[in-house]
Amino acid sequence: MPSILSLLAVGGFAASQTMISQLHDESNANFNSTPAYQEALLATVNATERASDCDSCYSILRILKSVAELGEAPFAEISIAFCKVAHESDPDVCDGLETLEAPSVSWALRQMDIPSRTAQVFCEALYGLCPQPPVLNYTVPFPKSKPANATRPEVSRLEPIRVVHISDMHVDHSYTVGASCNCSKSICCRPYNATFAAGSQLANLYPAEPYGEYYCDTPVDLEEAQYAGINQFANDRAFVISTGDMVEGFTWGTSDAEIVYDVSDIYHRMRRDLGQVFPAMGNHDTNPVNSFPPAGLETSYNTTYDYNTHAELWEHWIGADAAEQVRTHSGMYSSTYTSYMGACLRILSINTMFWEGVNWWIYSKVMQRDPSGVLAFLVSQLQIAEDNGERAWIIGHIPPGRSDALYDYSSYLDQVVERYDGTIAAMFWGHTHRDQFEISRSDYINQTAANANMVGYIAPSLTPTSGNPNFRAYSVDPVTFGILDYTVYASNLSAPDFHTSGPKWSEYYAFKSAYGSHLSSPYTDPLAEMTPAFVHNVTTLFQNNDTLFQEYYDRKQRGWTPAGYGPCEGTCKADEICQLRSAQSQFACITPSAALKKREEESGEKLLTARVESECSGTRMVGVLHAMARNLETVSGGTGFIGSRTPRYALEKGYNVRAAVRSEAKAESVRNSPGLKNIKGSLEIAIVPDILASGAFDEAIKASSTSSTWLPAVKGTVGILDSAKKGPGVKKVVITSSVVAMPPLAVLIGKQQTDRVFTAIDRVRKNEAGLTFDTITIHPGFIGGRSDVVKDTLGLLSGSNLKFLAPVLGKEATENAGASVANPVDVGDVAKAHIESLRDGVVGSQAFLLTNKGGGVNWNDAKTITAKHFLEVVETGQLPNDGAIEENFFLRCDIEKTEETFGKLKGFEDTIKGLVSQYLELLAKDQK
Repeated sequence: MPSILSLLAVGGFAASQTMISQLHDESNANFNSTPAYQEALLATVNATERASDCDSCYSILRILKSVAELGEAPFAEISIAFCKVAHESDPDVCDGLETLEAPSVSWALRQMDIPSRTAQVFCEALYGLCPQPPVLNYTVPFPKSKPANATRPEVSRLEPIRVVHISDMHVDHSYTVGASCNCSKSICCRPYNATFAAGSQLANLYPAEPYGEYYCDTPVDLEEAQYAGINQFANDRAFVISTGDMVEGFTWGTSDAEIVYDVSDIYHRMRRDLGQVFPAMGNHDTNPVNSFPPAGLETSYNTTYDYNTHAELWEHWIGADAAEQVRTHSGMYSSTYTSYMGACLRILSINTMFWEGVNWWIYSKVMQRDPSGVLAFLVSQLQIAEDNGERAWIIGHIPPGRSDALYDYSSYLDQVVERYDGTIAAMFWGHTHRDQFEISRSDYINQTAANANMVGYIAPSLTPTSGNPNFRAYSVDPVTFGILDYTVYASNLSAPDFHTSGPKWSEYYAFKSAYGSHLSSPYTDPLAEMTPAFVHNVTTLFQNNDTLFQEYYDRKQRGWTPAGYGPCEGTCKADEICQLRSAQSQFACITPSAALKKREEESGEKLLTARVESECSGTRMVGVLHAMARNLETVSGGTGFIGSRTPRYALEKGYNVRAAVRSEAKAESVRNSPGLKNIKGSLEIAIVPDILASGAFDEAIKASSTSSTWLPAVKGTVGILDSAKKGPGVKKVVITSSVVAMPPLAVLIGKQQTDRVFTAIDRVRKNEAGLTFDTITIHPGFIGGRSDVVKDTLGLLSGSNLKFLAPVLGKEATENAGASVANPVDVGDVAKAHIESLRDGVVGSQAFLLTNKGGGVNWNDAKTITAKHFLEVVETGQLPNDGAIEENFFLRCDIEKTEETFGKLKGFEDTIKGLVSQYLELLAKDQK
């Protein structure tokens, strides 16, 4: 996502209703919408723009529900259309939604009452637009009361056993050496098409090496190298625990058969190389991703094949009775291990996906208190362990303290932990791909070492998509099965000989040595348990010793920090420590990872546009529903070039500028932008870490000594406007809302022709809306042009610039560009309109279309323009110039007022000349 977009605010969440409402009460075959209907919808948007967040979300859900009630096929088609128009994903990724996630989402919407508690939970889990409702009062039933003497037993101080923990392997059986390791999809290193295949121009610049690449899932060679590393450093292990997600992130193209093949191959290799393993299922280990209907739910989707497959593969390790539990208890089982001292450990593997916010099947009209009986299964097995004098481990995929776990279920699990904290020795999770832990406790309000009662160990992953390959080895008491220490082993993907000599594993760090040695009373005894109180004290150490905290944070990231990410300071640090201290998601200081307000800004150096920083929900539908709810405001792409061009124009015109960004790292990126370096003028930068926090922009606006203020444009519109009301110097706000919000969806995606000439509809005046300042609304078309911030050709081609250059770059590029309305506008004109709107002569409450008139431009005209101005380069083959976007359609637009106000807009030819010129400059740089 862009680090800064244009001026002050974007059209925002409520404005998206213009586009989505066009679908209301229309069948799949009839997308018609009259101009009068459109104008009435826009008036409704103006009237509801200041509705509360929940009300806005409910409005969207009502409209989505009306579409879902048309059936799965219409909902899928509309979802795919939005996905493509919004450039939320590549066209083939969008198409994959039709048979995968759309059926479950439409099912959830059809039976949902709006408003309702279910709808509120849905809004928070998906959009982050409602406060999560208070945890519903529910007491988990227990067969016996907690014994008065139920406490953690003292360790035996006997020779420890070792247990290895692996997670999130995401083995990609289609990983192809030589394919491009940089791509526009969530995982690369696959020959999706000619653009990314070995030997292509892109692949020659970014070839996938044998043992894996960042932004790619795990090749089989790396999987086997990890097993070799485990045998090298933990050959004396008692067993291995594996906490799910064996399957790669090709979520839009999976099939039942592929899931069966993938997990079968991986578990057979494990059986050959690792010996005893106790596994758990992950959200990627089914098709579609995250799809686990609760037992007894009547749906067209059936997971029986998945449970049967895992039962058959696991039976060798867990026994026939436990394998039967996998079949009959939704992937869960109870098995045992006996140590050399004769002590029995009961291992409970549970299916945590019944608590996951993006498992659409859990959103029944009244959400179940214990879907698929996960809690009941745990209680029954823990009671057996308690009665038999056994200790127990709980293993699963999704940590209950993470945002993926809905508040209710996370809280109910904590009741179970509190009841059996004398029996449970530890819990083990995966999913985040990070090296973390979380603490359960009896009091989450007044958190102390004394009320910490359990540690959840969250293992780092093997997949390189989020860091260097890691695995853990625990030192375990052979009688109590308490964790005494753990060591993380890693292999450095960036090492010069990683691919020539193969991965070399080494000790990364040991927990007690790294942290326990720094406590005021050093805690390094190798036979002492890592008690919950000790682990809590380590978080206090992080709080007081920033050097140690930053070391922890680097280890959490598995020794790899993507470009643009700096140290974790201030709010970041406070939230991180808060997360470590809480195994209940409601207390963990985390906004749901799927929410609009949590979508991370991405580096312009990658084509990736939808990578989630910390967790692997894997769903593609989230992005589509976001697009439906946010007015498709990201159509300009992810390079940040609008955000740099607009302040540049302002500085050139003599304005003083104050920009708001999220972090110091982003601020530094703005300061070093080539387009701003040599321009005189005052540029101040304000850091606004959480743009949706109440009053987030108050100081940025209040403290401004400049005549213009730039703020993030994609999110936080309501907060920006509220802060602007408080700023006495704010006279005018320019709101950006894409032109794609105006036409009927059918016109936008080429299904319906129209002769209608679209005009910008002026907004309500400030005195009618209760504002203290004027507003100007700008509706740009597809934005392209030279960028001030990109460093290579990949950065230049991020977002809508690919649309402009695709025919020039050839057939491979046009496969990825897809079809869309041919209504371009140059980024320079967008920047100019923003700044010229501030002139006193531009009266407030107006709206302007920033695009061509329509009909005079075809995307394929870029080839003619390139041949005219760059013939020599075309003739040498450096520019193929042979691509073709087959579908070309356009909107007819009245831009007379726009050109009267801001001057004549640049033509398509000027934009293409500038883009091709910059592309060639960057290509020469890439090839050096």
